[in-house]
Amino acid sequence: MNATMRTIVWGTIPVGSFLGGIFSTIFGVMPTLVIGSVISSASFLWIVLGPTFKLSKQPEPVSD
Repeated sequence: MNATMRTIVWGTIPVGSFLGGIFSTIFGVMPTLVIGSVISSASFLWIVLGPTFKLSKQPEPVSD
């Protein structure tokens, strides 16, 4: 699990750097920072709109 999380977290850094460089070249530095801020601020929607909030009780374990 630790290796998977490291891959997910550290693997997205080069992609974000690449996209940030492209956006900065096309739009400029300040609009790129605003775009990044909006995307980062919207990250809570993953949790709010996901199934976690819709659970009223913890699911029962599956028996083998």
